[in-house]
Amino acid sequence: MPTFDVISVQNLVSPATSHGPLAPSFLLIAVPRSANAPHAVMVSKALRYPKRNGATTRYLSESEVFSAYRERISSAARQDSRLSLVMRDAEKRIDRDYSAWMLLGLVPDQPGDFLISATSAQEFSDQVMDKQALLIIPGIQFCRTKVGRRRLLADGTHNTHLARHASLDLHTDGAGVFGLGLPRLRSEDPVRVRGGEELSNQIDEQLLAIGVLTGLWWLAGHACNRAATGGNALIRAAILPAAGGEPFGIERFSRSWGERHSPVVQDDVIEAEAFAQLDELIKPGPESVATAAQLLDELSQAFGLPEAGQFTRDGLIRRQGWQESYMEQVGPWAKRQNVSFTDLPLP
Repeated sequence: MPTFDVISVQNLVSPATSHGPLAPSFLLIAVPRSANAPHAVMVSKALRYPKRNGATTRYLSESEVFSAYRERISSAARQDSRLSLVMRDAEKRIDRDYSAWMLLGLVPDQPGDFLISATSAQEFSDQVMDKQALLIIPGIQFCRTKVGRRRLLADGTHNTHLARHASLDLHTDGAGVFGLGLPRLRSEDPVRVRGGEELSNQIDEQLLAIGVLTGLWWLAGHACNRAATGGNALIRAAILPAAGGEPFGIERFSRSWGERHSPVVQDDVIEAEAFAQLDELIKPGPESVATAAQLLDELSQAFGLPEAGQFTRDGLIRRQGWQESYMEQVGPWAKRQNVSFTDLPLP
């Protein structure tokens, strides 16, 4: 369903009474331009393509329909290019000597417009400074805010040039990137070899899942509330290995069989993409869990795992995929957000 605004217009002809102002005379429904035009409708058993023409409606000619479809394809290409650009910029800011990273980028269908000023930069700092970077679990905070060219920046460190722990890049057109450092598990162990593949670094799948879900919330909120855009968005999640390209895998936890390593390791960037409605991501809930699951499933498949271990595409939380230390936070969060659990076994 498209984003729209309902605007009430007061009756200015009749004066207000002693009982208060009169009820609105009109309700105006403001619907933004669709990024998926042209849209066909049935007219006399034929498909026609309507277009607003002032206060009336006219129908597109054949050449206009062709041009409209060409613009739709070009717009999708521009959106993909924009997403690649903002993620490259965000990658330059993170310290990969410290750890592997998860980056989540989002670009709306319709660019927004957010003015960076001394006032808005201070408001941003007040909103994120010393605040928890992650949904559900505490421990990582945004410790520094800055202004970049057409973007607001935050990260989780005080004393290094590059970002550590967490990062946030929020652009004036509503695009953005959330980053989360993924510490090595069992980093003190020597390199292990199984089936001819090195297993030197393992990523905590539970932390990865929370990072993706958190990124959706931060970025959708910025796109809608600061940049005043809506509609759909192109989303890309990426796992970037630590500097040096050491092989890394995913460590999956199950309440049934404990910890297990993914059957496949990677030594290069892994990416996944999805489309979602921004309105469904602003408030964490079943819809954002389902979108996170779509991205996590695709990332998991690169490691030989058919599905993610924490969320399902139905918007449910897999109870079997969380250690008790995580469940102490996940359980209350899910109750507050009306997200249900499932006891289905892990894939």
